[in-house]
Amino acid sequence: MQVSANGVKVVHFDKNDVEALGLIKLDVLGLRMFGTLSESEELIHKHFHVDVDLDNLPLNDPEVFAYIRTSKTLGMFQIESQGQMHLIASLQ
Repeated sequence: MQVSANGVKVVHFDKNDVEALGLIKLDVLGLRMFGTLSESEELIHKHFHVDVDLDNLPLNDPEVFAYIRTSKTLGMFQIESQGQMHLIASLQ
């Protein structure tokens, strides 16, 4: 057990241990990111008077991939850890 940065008690289990216990493994990664996306939509609308439709963003935007290749991915879901940043920098 450990206490997270915001005071929530968390327990980490290996997926195989969870399965052996007969429990269902759920990945709830990214809950913080959902809040960030929602807040981003509101801030973009408030400051730039633009409505962003997150369900219809292009998935192949070359500018996004160029930015990711800079390895400045802190805060980007799934690619924000030091290990992922290093991998991105080395693989481009």
